[in-house]
Amino acid sequence: MFVSKFITSAKIIPRLVAFKQPATLFLTTSRTMSSNSRFEEASKKVKLLKQDPGNDVKLNLYALFKQATEGSCKQSKPSMFDLVGKAKWDAWNSLGAMSQEDAKKKYASLVDELYHAESQDKTESSAGDGKYEGLLYSAGKDIVEITFNRPNKKNAITTQMYTDIVAALKEASNSEAAVTVLSEGSCKQSKPSMFDLVGKAKWDAWNSLGAMSQEDAKKKYASLVDELYHAESQDKTESSAGDGKYEGLLYSAGKDIVEITFNRPNKKNAITTQMYTDIVAALKEASNSEAAVTVLSGKGDYYSSGNDLSNFSMVQGDLETAAKNAAELLKNFVAAFIDFPKILVAAVNGPAVGIPVTLLGLCDVVYASDKATFQTPFSLLGQSPEGCSTYLFPKIMGYSKANEILMFNKKFTAAEAKELGLVSEVFPHETFQQNVREKLGVLADASKNSQIYTKELTRGLERSTLHKINELECQRLVERWQSPDCMEALMKFFQRKSKL
Repeated sequence: MFVSKFITSAKIIPRLVAFKQPATLFLTTSRTMSSNSRFEEASKKVKLLKQDPGNDVKLNLYALFKQATEGSCKQSKPSMFDLVGKAKWDAWNSLGAMSQEDAKKKYASLVDELYHAESQDKTESSAGDGKYEGLLYSAGKDIVEITFNRPNKKNAITTQMYTDIVAALKEASNSEAAVTVLSEGSCKQSKPSMFDLVGKAKWDAWNSLGAMSQEDAKKKYASLVDELYHAESQDKTESSAGDGKYEGLLYSAGKDIVEITFNRPNKKNAITTQMYTDIVAALKEASNSEAAVTVLSGKGDYYSSGNDLSNFSMVQGDLETAAKNAAELLKNFVAAFIDFPKILVAAVNGPAVGIPVTLLGLCDVVYASDKATFQTPFSLLGQSPEGCSTYLFPKIMGYSKANEILMFNKKFTAAEAKELGLVSEVFPHETFQQNVREKLGVLADASKNSQIYTKELTRGLERSTLHKINELECQRLVERWQSPDCMEALMKFFQRKSKL
């Protein structure tokens, strides 16, 4: 009984607890030190990996590392347009309440697995490799290649290599080959770590040239530099009246005709955020001029490739606010076309994509080169139509054909667009500019007031309807730009683009 009381007394329990705690603490500390050691080793080892395991694995590594070092994700969710940031956030956040200890273990295990797989996957030595220190020796019937093979040491020559190079040259002299080549030439450097993104991109580019001779590479390099230099010279702003006034545009005002030209040929005349504002200003200036006709065209091969998707990458702050601001900008932009009082001509000199296509329904006349194409890839980008096209395109070409271009991303040729009623006339590309000027001359010679009043009668009654349609389209886009499927579609687009 005394023993029983002693064991269960209030005084002895703290002692027992105090005895157990150090033991538990010791074991926990021991295990923690072990996992910490593995984690630190893995953090160093991961930098030695050369092969790219794919985005999913890299995101998993990132998430586990963050969880191991900082704990559960407490950061704010990035904008959906910050594609890389959001992918990282999603990966980290998906780990939930996983302990830092478990994250360290999983991180170390994953790195070990990758490291082991890469070690197994090392390229086996081709014939002759390993025969000579720091060299690759390849003997063909006509040519022997001796290649320095210490890329991580900048191919520095060791003492043994001096001896082995002599031996390799002797072997080459005794072979059937008439020519022996000593070179660095083709990419022989080790593939950089998958986390060295810049280094890996450079390595991939160099390695992709394979066995291209140095002579051919020099020629191609010179040709490419000449091409870039020529393109840049061609792209300098011309000195016609008004140039430089508006970003990405050439503005030329004559007595009878105003010309507004998309002027970003090296970017396929993609429309930047500032250009949306400047096009509105240019149209306002044109409406206040003496000219009765305003013509829109593109410089270079493209009419316009539409919205510059780099606009999305510049979105900052609250996504909802950014989407609403963008919609307001778009609404004002389209409204400028709806309210333009004079004759508005589109001279589509080449491919048109997205909003430059949807706006054609608001133009009075559309001329197209036979090399022009028309496409609105809204569903590919998770977006919805704009420019009052949801109202005007079915009126112009019927619901079925309108759906093909607005819903199903179909690309139409100039001839098909003319047959549908979207294009007024198609001219041969070689004579397109001349043919358009002849047509504009006829328009300019006609009575200005007659043209303006006729436009008011044909368009005036539905102007209020067009503004309502514009409002509805922009409201839908506010929702689209914030939606997960829009973000995913844009991510896929950028991934496809990066592979080109």
